[in-house]
Amino acid sequence: MCVVVVGGVEIALGTRRTAYLRYAPCGPGFEAARVSVIVAARDEEKKIREALGSLLKQDYGNLEFIVVNDRSSDRTGAIVAEMAAADPRLRAVNITELQAGWLGKNYALYRGAEAASGGLLLFTDADVVMDPSTMARAVGYLEMHGLDHLAAMPAVKLPSLPLRLFCSTFGIFFSGYLRPWKAKDPRSRAFIGIGAFNLVTAEAYQAAGTHRAIAMRPDDDVKLGKILKKAGFRQEMVLGMGLLSVEWYSSLRELIEGLRKNFFGEVGGGRRCGVAAARVAVRGHFCGRRLGANFVCFGGDGYAALYFRCQSFLRPAAMVCAGASAFRDAIRLHSLEIDGADAADRRHQLAREALPAGAAQGQSGLASQTR
Repeated sequence: MCVVVVGGVEIALGTRRTAYLRYAPCGPGFEAARVSVIVAARDEEKKIREALGSLLKQDYGNLEFIVVNDRSSDRTGAIVAEMAAADPRLRAVNITELQAGWLGKNYALYRGAEAASGGLLLFTDADVVMDPSTMARAVGYLEMHGLDHLAAMPAVKLPSLPLRLFCSTFGIFFSGYLRPWKAKDPRSRAFIGIGAFNLVTAEAYQAAGTHRAIAMRPDDDVKLGKILKKAGFRQEMVLGMGLLSVEWYSSLRELIEGLRKNFFGEVGGGRRCGVAAARVAVRGHFCGRRLGANFVCFGGDGYAALYFRCQSFLRPAAMVCAGASAFRDAIRLHSLEIDGADAADRRHQLAREALPAGAAQGQSGLASQTR
């Protein structure tokens, strides 16, 4: 209990020390640097028009926009082409085939950076909506504080109470694990990166190894912050509420798929991520049962699907409880960067630890599906 209290106090104090981007000045003196805005988009036809429209309305004058259409199967490419024809600042880069040794989004961002001409690069997502003053304030803050990398946390829009509760739980564990308020301290090992808004100098990006250094990382945004910090560059996270917004997930199905991608990884097939999937499934199962939920869990080949049935008034509590425990375990496994023949065995060993009494047999059965 003491650990929880101390951790909660640290998160609260750290958040209070984090600056809000909306209070940063945005005068014309901060418009010297050219900014290349790089957007990776795949099957984003529902959201990309609004997001790109907000980018094109930025008050900052010295901008170029590079939208990388990553093998979309919907109308994303057509929408981008239409908007590019209407505004010469916007260029489309189309990827039809993924190179070996890359994850799709990482390769798309890398290709976008290759085509960029700006001294500053903004990596952002195709569903992020920005206030017109966002870019000017961000560049002003970065230059005023002598930063090489500025990450901004957006406001997250979620349509239902269970998703909002899960997002709150996610935020607590995200902050507790990464401690983003410490990223600006050069003496701290803490680092930060936000997929919705990673503004970095082109010089620092190249010196840190570009996205080539994290080509197979599903958490490319955070790992970009890590390689920049390790290379000795200055970074900071600010709060973008009031300027940046994103609809994170619109349904439970999207949330499950998003967590599978980001925390269990699409790297190395079932051996690398299936154990984490099984671990999360088992933890979610036992947590949920304490609240009367009936979880049906599937773990294997990198997929973890948690479906539950319980009384309607228990659903939010069940999701938060199961999500908190599952996210903690997924972070523990996902943070391991073990290479070599013993990697899978080490992950299996960690996945067996701290299970409720009598759960080892069930976990072994799930984990065996992933081998």
